[in-house]
Amino acid sequence: MSQTTAKKTFRTKLFIVLLLTTLLPVILFTALLFIINKEIGYNILLIASIMGVTLIFVSFSISNSFSKPITQLKQDLDQVSKVHFNKTIDRHTDDEFDGIVKSINNMLHMLQEREGDFKIVTTQRDQEKERITNERNMLSVILSGISDCVIAIDANKKILLFNKAVEELTGLSLPTAAGKNVDDILRLYDNKDLITASLYLGQSDKIAQRFKEKGLQINSYQDKKLIVSLISSPITLVDQSTGWIITFHDITQELESDELKIDFVSMAAHELRTPLTSVRGYASLLKMDHENELNDKGKEMLERLSISSDILGNLVENLLNVTRIEQNRFTISAKPIDLTKTIIDAVDNLMEQAKIKNQKLDLQVKGTLPIVNADAFRITQVVTNLVANAIHYTHEGGAISVVAEEKNNFLQFAITDTGEGIPEDALPKLFTKFFRVSSNVSEGAKGTGLGLFISKSIVELHKGKIWVTSESGKGSTFTFILPKTDST
Repeated sequence: MSQTTAKKTFRTKLFIVLLLTTLLPVILFTALLFIINKEIGYNILLIASIMGVTLIFVSFSISNSFSKPITQLKQDLDQVSKVHFNKTIDRHTDDEFDGIVKSINNMLHMLQEREGDFKIVTTQRDQEKERITNERNMLSVILSGISDCVIAIDANKKILLFNKAVEELTGLSLPTAAGKNVDDILRLYDNKDLITASLYLGQSDKIAQRFKEKGLQINSYQDKKLIVSLISSPITLVDQSTGWIITFHDITQELESDELKIDFVSMAAHELRTPLTSVRGYASLLKMDHENELNDKGKEMLERLSISSDILGNLVENLLNVTRIEQNRFTISAKPIDLTKTIIDAVDNLMEQAKIKNQKLDLQVKGTLPIVNADAFRITQVVTNLVANAIHYTHEGGAISVVAEEKNNFLQFAITDTGEGIPEDALPKLFTKFFRVSSNVSEGAKGTGLGLFISKSIVELHKGKIWVTSESGKGSTFTFILPKTDST
C-alpha cells in the first residue's frame, strides 16, 4: 500500500468515526420526535439536516487537522529509519504532538549513542578475532615446522592440538583426535609397564629426567616400535586452568648407536684385560726380583712401565664400569659404616700429587660423621676422582679443600678448588659419558671423561645426590650427599 493510499485510508476512518459520534445521537433523537409528533419531527429534521451538513464539514476539518501531524510524524520516522537513526525529527507543532516528537528525539539520541558503542565493540571484537586467527595460523606454521612431536592438552588431559609429526606417528588427524583423552591416543611403555599421563605430568625432576634420558617405548600406527625422549611442561590456558605441552623426540637410533658403542667398549675392555694382567704381573716380578740389577735408567723405565700399566688398568676398569652402568649391572655392597677413615685415606693417597704442583690439599672433618649405608670402596672412588680432578684443573700453587660434615640429615662432602672454573655452557654436560672440559691448566693431563659419569652413578646408587657450582676464574665446588641410616 502506498503512502498516499495509507494517508487517505487513515483520514477516512477518522472522519467516519467523528461523523458517527456526532450524527448518531441527532438521528436517534429526531426519530423519537417523529414517533411522538410528526410536525415537530419535520422541523427538527430540517434543523438536524442543517446541523449534519455543518458537522460533516467540522468533522472533516478536525480529522484532517488531527491526521496531518501524525502522517508527517510517520514520514519523518521513515526518513530517520532509512539513515540508521543518524538524524532527528525537526518539527515543532506547539501542541501535544510536540511532546511526542521530543520524546522520540530523545530516544533517537540514545539509539545513536548505543549504536556508536556497538560499532566500537564490534570493531574491537573483529580486531581481536583477526588477531587470534593470525596467532593461530602462525602457531600452526611453527608447529608444522617442528620435527619433534608436540601435543597440547587441557586440565582434563583432553587433546587441544598437535603438529604434523604427531599425525605421522599416530595416523590420526587433529579433527579426529581433538577432545579425546591423550591416553587414548598415546600408548607409552616403560619396559612392559603402561605409562599414563598422570605418571609423567608434573612428576619429580628425577622421574622427568629418567623419561627424558632413558626414554619410553611407543608403537606407531604402522606397528613400528620407537623409543622417545619425553618432556612435559605446564601452561596456563585462557580460562586460567592448567594445561600441558608434551614434547617427545625419537631417540631410537641414538640408543641403538649407544648400545653398539657399549658392546664394542665392553668387548674391547675384556680383550685388553688379559694381556694387561700379564704386563702388570711381569712388571711386578721384574721389580721384585731384578730391580737391584738395573741401572738408574732401567729403574726409571720400569717405574714408568708400572705407572702406565696402572693407568691403563684404571681405564679398562672404568670402561667396564660404564658398560655395567648402561646395562644396569653396576652394583654396590652397602652396609652401615663410618666413612671418616675412608675419606682420610683417600685424601692422603693424593697428597703427593698435590705436592708435585706445589698445591695445598686440606681435609676438614667437622665433628663426628654420622653412620651411612655405603660401599666404602665405591665412595673412595668418588672422592679420589673428585680430588684428582681438582688437582688437575688447578694452577700450580693453588689450593684444594675437602670438607666432610653432617648437614640437614645427610653426610655431605664438598671438594673446592681455586682453579679457573668451568664454563657455564659445559655445566649441563659435565656428568655425561666421555665429556671433558678443555682447559689450559689441565692440558696434557690424562683422562677419558668417564670419572664424573661413574661418580654420579655411584652416588645415585647410594640414594644420594651430586652437583657442582662454579664461577669462571674463581674455581669450582663439587658436592655430594649421602643419607644417614635410620639408626642415626
